Amino acid sequence: MLCTKRRSVRHEITNPAHIRALIPLLNRSPYFQLLNIKVLELKTGSAKVAVQLDAKHWNPFGGVHGGVYASLLEYGGLLGGVL
Repeated sequence: MLCTKRRSVRHEITNPAHIRALIPLLNRSPYFQLLNIKVLELKTGSAKVAVQLDAKHWNPFGGVHGGVYASLLEYGGLLGGVL
């Protein structure tokens, strides 16, 4: 029986200029603009994203729509996981 051990490899981003250029590019995306989502900070292994809530974000019951939470989780996790 052959056993293999998986190793987790994380690459460090060593170019801060790339990160500074990436944040405004992401914030100009149509989807982020539609939902008022902003990337505030990117680091290796983490991302800070925020949303400016407006009437369009509410569900019929007066709370924040689950899709808003899902979008924040999706993009925050994606961006933090790639870097």
